[in-house]
Amino acid sequence: SDITTDPTLIEIDGTLYYYNNGEIDYSETLVFHNNKWYYVNNGTVDYNTTTLVYFYGDWYYVENGVVNFNAITLCYFYGDWYYVEYGKVNFNAITLCYFYGDWYYVEYGKVNFNAITLCYFYDNWYYVEYGKVNFNAITLCYFYGDWYYVEYGKVNFNATTLVYFYGDWYYVECGKVNFNAITLCYFYDNWYYVEYGKVNFNATTLCYFCGEWYYVENGIINWNSDKLVYFYDDWYYVKGGTIAWNYTGYVYFYGTNYYVVNGFLD
Repeated sequence: SDITTDPTLIEIDGTLYYYNNGEIDYSETLVFHNNKWYYVNNGTVDYNTTTLVYFYGDWYYVENGVVNFNAITLCYFYGDWYYVEYGKVNFNAITLCYFYGDWYYVEYGKVNFNAITLCYFYDNWYYVEYGKVNFNAITLCYFYGDWYYVEYGKVNFNATTLVYFYGDWYYVECGKVNFNAITLCYFYDNWYYVEYGKVNFNATTLCYFCGEWYYVENGIINWNSDKLVYFYDDWYYVKGGTIAWNYTGYVYFYGTNYYVVNGFLD
C-alpha cells in the first residue's frame, strides 16, 4: 500500500504498521481500521496484549490487540481490577461481575477488595465479603441502617429464624433483625425467647405468643414445668409450658400448698 499522511494502518509483509504524517508512529494509541479498533504500540499492532488504553476520555478494553466491544469482564491494570462493560471501563458501575469462577464486587468501576456489604444484582441482594460474593455465608450484614440475614450468599427475605453473630443469637424476621421484637422463635427443636431482637438466655418469664402465655426458663420454653410463676405482680400456675387457665385447685410450691383459681393464685 502507498504510505499516506493520514494516521492509518498499513500492512507490510504481514505486519500492520501505524503510519502518521508519512512515517511510522511509535506512540501507544487506538487506530480504526477495517471496522475494528486496533491497539498500536511501538509502531505496530500488538496482538499479544490484553490491557486498558486511554483514548479520547475513556478507557477501552483491548483483547489480543483489538478493542472488544462485547466484553463484560474484569481487567487488571496497574494494581487494580477494572470493570469493563461493552468494551470500556464503566466508572459509574456498582455491580457484580463474574470472572474465573467467582463473582466480584465492583464499586465505581473497579473491584473493592475491602468491601463487606450487600449488592443488588438481577433481583437479589448478594453478600459481598472482601470483594467477592461468599456463597457459603450464613451471617448478618449491616446495610443502610438495618442488619440483613444472609443465607448462602444472598439475603433471604422469607426467613424468620435465629442467627448466631459475634456471641449472640439474633432474631430475624422477613430477612432482617427486628430489634423491637419480644416474641418466641422456633429453632432446631426448641422455642427461644427473643427480647429486643436477640435471645435472652437469662430470662425466666412468661411470654404471650399466638394467643397463649408460655413459660420461658433460661431463654427456652420449659415444656416440663409444673409450678407457680411470678409475672407483673401476680402469680400464675404453669403446667406443661403454658398457663393452666382451666385449673382450679391446690399447687404445691416450695413446701406450701397454694390455692389456684383458673390458673391464677387466689
